[in-house]
Amino acid sequence: MTKTRKRIISILLTLIITLSASLTIMITSEAATPEETTGPTEPSITDTPVDLQIGDVTGLKVTKTSTNYISLKWNKVKGATGYTILYRNPAKTKKYGNGKNTVNNSTTISGLGTACQYDLQVFAYIKSSGKMYKGEAAYIRTATNPKKVTGLKLTSSSKNISLKWKKSGVATGYKIYRASAKSNGKYVLYKTVKGKSKNKFTDKSVSKTKVYYYKLKAYKQFGAKVYNSEFSRSVVAVGGLSSVSVSAKSQLSKVSLSWNDIESATGYKVYYATSKDGNYKKLGSTKRNFYTTKKLENGKKYYFKVVPYKTVKDKTINSPKYKTISKTVTNTAFGKSVGDTYIEVSIKEQHMWFYIDGKLYVDTDVVTGNADGYHDTPKGVHSIFSRQSPAVLVGADYRTPVQYWMPFTSSGCGIHDSTWRADWEYGGDTYKYNGSHGCVNTPYSKVTKIYKKANIGTKVIVY
Repeated sequence: MTKTRKRIISILLTLIITLSASLTIMITSEAATPEETTGPTEPSITDTPVDLQIGDVTGLKVTKTSTNYISLKWNKVKGATGYTILYRNPAKTKKYGNGKNTVNNSTTISGLGTACQYDLQVFAYIKSSGKMYKGEAAYIRTATNPKKVTGLKLTSSSKNISLKWKKSGVATGYKIYRASAKSNGKYVLYKTVKGKSKNKFTDKSVSKTKVYYYKLKAYKQFGAKVYNSEFSRSVVAVGGLSSVSVSAKSQLSKVSLSWNDIESATGYKVYYATSKDGNYKKLGSTKRNFYTTKKLENGKKYYFKVVPYKTVKDKTINSPKYKTISKTVTNTAFGKSVGDTYIEVSIKEQHMWFYIDGKLYVDTDVVTGNADGYHDTPKGVHSIFSRQSPAVLVGADYRTPVQYWMPFTSSGCGIHDSTWRADWEYGGDTYKYNGSHGCVNTPYSKVTKIYKKANIGTKVIVY
């Protein structure tokens, strides 16, 4: 190598070393510039410097959803000043907005739409020197719930039990829960009805006399996830508890109702009104399949309904269905006018009433003639033709003393006391298997009062 070349190389190396030193001084000077370390006077969110070491949000989960809010919770981030939550409805926008800040590691986002899907993100931040530095966000997708089902009611419970409810405008479908003896009284998911426009269901798997409870949830499905409403109110039904066919007759200013007996019923409630769609008032209840009203206004039309019911653990369950029947009141008996003073005997009711001048004087349960086709008390309009106290009743195979005797048929049927009978025998079904020979057996205390006022000629109407 020549001396000239060595000199040129030496000069070049010197220049390189000099330039490197100058560049190092410039870089160090710029890094220490006060304006950069102080930052802007207004807080802003930026990437986190390495020396602050803010952690990322983990453990983000939904703790509760409702029709208009979503509650979230996540793990605390060490050293975080607070947390920012942003959300969006992906069906409406791609941008996150509507954010909120909190210093806690849980929050509730309210004012949301019903049965809507939402994307949410949560990140921690640190405030330092007027700036806010954020960590990595955690993301979650969830949804609000549909509103609970309203208007749930029973429409039938004869062979099947039918339900109906108000439609939901947003639900994907409905979940029907049933409780019965088969499920040990616990509600279990029984049937899923798909389609928001479907609001009816008929349960065909029911047994007569068995009790069934129902309640519903509306549900909204997003992909594989399902969001349920709260439970609706519950309804209860009895298999076979449905409407009965009612017939009506009127005489003596009363209406006598009768209907078919049904196995599932404990008893029947009787109501009446003065118009078909009027205000129905309860007349009474009976465990039999007939009922005679109190005296009503002669010549007036009344409407009646008979509602079967079942009593379960002191709770009354009514049939959801009933039929209405009307009847115009008449004051005659067997087509005859009987005036305002008479004795009325109902064989079905096993009851007797004594009216004087249109006012009830005394009424009582009785036992009428044995229902065997031979000893039945004769129906029709009769009259008392004799009064005796005391008296002895004589028949082919009996001789019975009584205190009061008021015969009203030539065949020997009349009203008398019957002290040999127990109290429980009156007013029931005794006449079907242990009735009289055709007379009206009456409790002693009641027949005493009747004998005082019943005269020869007093009408006795038996039906």
